[in-house]
Amino acid sequence: MSNPPHNKALLDALALHYDDLVSYIRLRFRDRHFARDLVHDVYLQILDKPPRERVSLPLAFLRKVTFNRAIDRVRAESLRAAHLAAASSDEPALDSWDGAQALDFEQQLLALLAIIEALPARQRQVFLLHRIHGMAQREIASEPDRAGERPGAIQRGARCQAIHRPQPRCSGAGYWHGIRCAQ
Repeated sequence: MSNPPHNKALLDALALHYDDLVSYIRLRFRDRHFARDLVHDVYLQILDKPPRERVSLPLAFLRKVTFNRAIDRVRAESLRAAHLAAASSDEPALDSWDGAQALDFEQQLLALLAIIEALPARQRQVFLLHRIHGMAQREIASEPDRAGERPGAIQRGARCQAIHRPQPRCSGAGYWHGIRCAQ
């Protein structure tokens, strides 16, 4: 990689003003290690992608490039920290589910499946098209073989059936339909 003469002058200015640049960044961002890393990054950036035109004020240019690089890095780190914080607070840990919660979920799922299977065939099909496959109510009602079927009425009927359905109870052996119950 050949360095044009104006690039060599810029690198010489960076070497000459290294301590000044580190102090300039450290005063604004309060971290000496951060400042040194940044000045090294700027050095590599100038080696990799030198400016196309000659820089008339090398120290001013280096300060501006270093400051801009510092702002970019601080923004990237804060964005990364925000994403990590959001991800860790939104998603419950897998260990937070205990056996009772898993059992309750499984029992509710089985009850829901039993309610859906208890619906008449046409109503079950309409319910599944609307709630599972996301088909609009108008689309379902406009189909000739489902004229008069209303997903909202079917859902209300299923809710009523769920409310009046007896709750699952454990047998004396501690099992309900093959699922271990907490006693």
